Amino acid sequence: MEQFEKYHPLLTEHYTLDWLTTTSLKEVHQLLPKISSSYAWQNFSQSAQFLNQTMLTIMRNQQLVWGITRRSENTLVGVASLTHFTSEQVQLTLQPLPSDRHIPQINQETLLYLTAFVLAELAIPKIILAAPFPAKDLLTRLGYSYQADTNTWEIERAVQLPARD
Repeated sequence: MEQFEKYHPLLTEHYTLDWLTTTSLKEVHQLLPKISSSYAWQNFSQSAQFLNQTMLTIMRNQQLVWGITRRSENTLVGVASLTHFTSEQVQLTLQPLPSDRHIPQINQETLLYLTAFVLAELAIPKIILAAPFPAKDLLTRLGYSYQADTNTWEIERAVQLPARD
């Protein structure tokens, strides 16, 4: 597999996916706790430690984590990540800022781009997306199917491409 550190920035029509370290520490410290309680920090030092640990896991090819920035405003509007990598599957997580008025657009552009990225660029045949995901119709249109036993959405590439030399 390629070195993960090369996978940035990624550009959709309206958004840039780039390392969280390209966003100011102040913005990361203020906005990420609004996305998830797992980002609840007491001070800037803890926020900086999170960013350092995240970049370390990227450099070790253990996960990919991007801040999602709306280019027109240069504003952080969410986080996207690929974790739990194997040669057969990866877990995709999208976490838009709950107060953002463009959540459907963020979800659509980011999910479409990262689905193609995983299947084509990373050549991983299966993506698992944790439920609940607010855009069930989008998932269905892209070919994801709901797995009630695991409470996840999954897509699996129907055709296997030969390994690159």
